[in-house]
Amino acid sequence: MVCDFFDRRVYIDLAIFAAFGLVHSIAWLEVKLSRPESPVNNEALSRAAQAGMSGLGILIAASFVVLQLARSTDNALPASVAEDVFFASLWFLAALVMALTVLWRLAMYPEHHKGLVLDVGILFGLQLLASVIGVGRLVVSLTAAI
Repeated sequence: MVCDFFDRRVYIDLAIFAAFGLVHSIAWLEVKLSRPESPVNNEALSRAAQAGMSGLGILIAASFVVLQLARSTDNALPASVAEDVFFASLWFLAALVMALTVLWRLAMYPEHHKGLVLDVGILFGLQLLASVIGVGRLVVSLTAAI
């Protein structure tokens, strides 16, 4: 599996996530420092996080459809397709965990809790970033399957 990590260039995914995640987090920290604490619209954020979770559920199922279609044909697919689908599913899992954390933070803390905007904003953006990287990895697997 370590060999697959380097063969499939997953380290590029991690570098992109780290770079954009760092920029995103710094931007949120700058926003936090530049303006006072404001109330959070919990309902809108929780609906957005739930929509992201619904999309992730569809993407996870779609990623396994790629493998199912590969097994139903007479032509054998390269092993890289299954590896890319696996890594895409890991990114979707990470995004799902972040979405659940956003929902938990919104449910457990009141609207005016200090630091809620910062925590939820950073996690919400990282959830989107992990979803986009997972979709990119899934597209890579589809191009290898075709």
